[in-house]
Amino acid sequence: MTVAGGVERVMVDRVRWLRARGLGAATIYQRRRVAGVEVATWLTLAGYAGLRWIEVAHFRCDDLRRNDGHHLLHLRGKGARDRLVPATRLVMAQLQRWGTRGVPWMFPRRYGRPGPRTSSIVSQIAIRDLNSVGLEATMHQARHRFATRLYEETHDVVLVQRMLGHASLKATQRYVGRADTDAATAVELITGRAAP
Repeated sequence: MTVAGGVERVMVDRVRWLRARGLGAATIYQRRRVAGVEVATWLTLAGYAGLRWIEVAHFRCDDLRRNDGHHLLHLRGKGARDRLVPATRLVMAQLQRWGTRGVPWMFPRRYGRPGPRTSSIVSQIAIRDLNSVGLEATMHQARHRFATRLYEETHDVVLVQRMLGHASLKATQRYVGRADTDAATAVELITGRAAP
């Protein structure tokens, strides 16, 4: 694949890597169903909307937007860059299940302390939950899963870059992967069209 600046870059097969660690869509969905509502909401935001754990922790109730009948998540990412990510029905259902408990923060600190949950606490609790069922996985791997699946469906690395909030395409390339079967199919197509 050629990227900006003519640099040839091979996409890493993240799909197999994530599946080997038990972080496929079925696993995330299953964890959402049995985890506590708060952790399930965090995993949903990471695995189905591509949020970083700091974006999950600092998500505000007024970051839920509606535009032309579509739900959007307004995110403030690294480098103070804002982005809008579509919120699917699954994401919205999980957010409604959680509810808006801590205006202005979706996930307020515990024991009446002001402000949002810290990103380190969100990450640690999610890892502990995943580990409790034998998964050595993180919320960041759920974000990788989102990126890989989005790329598999669209083959649009620029769209994935925008949805993840990356400043550079190089950063996005580490997140998306091409399954070996995609490469094999592409080579077969070329071979099948070659003159005898």
